[in-house]
Amino acid sequence: MSTRRAAKSLFMIEDVEVLRRKIRRLEDPVGLMWKDMRRLIHVRPDAAWMLAPFVAAVTGDPADIGIARREMLEYCRLLPGRSLSIDVQQDFWCPCFQVARMGIYYSWMRELGWISGADAAACEQIFLDYAFAHMFTSGLTKHRTDITNNQ
Repeated sequence: MSTRRAAKSLFMIEDVEVLRRKIRRLEDPVGLMWKDMRRLIHVRPDAAWMLAPFVAAVTGDPADIGIARREMLEYCRLLPGRSLSIDVQQDFWCPCFQVARMGIYYSWMRELGWISGADAAACEQIFLDYAFAHMFTSGLTKHRTDITNNQ
């Protein structure tokens, strides 16, 4: 696994270095939130798993990358079982945004060379299966109404 690979841009981030410079210059209170976010992925990665890929993409630190990689692989391992949850079965759009965000993070990690080979093939199949089963098919069958109702 490569821990450093130059990438001028990532999906939804036009210039990675510009983002990195902005975050390094953050002043409090936002600067404190960034420091807490970075600390949290080391102290409680189980509670900050969704933050780890973003933190690693910004810092490029091998320790942050290792945490992000581990958390992403665990997310991919658990995602198929989440298809049975009531959240997905009743209101598919709520958990699908989380999956879409993790898919974007995965694309960054793949682009940066942090996930490859069999792990990449497995994650990609899992994301595609989930997207087809819930996002695509539900979007095709969901009745469009004249009004918006979240329930």
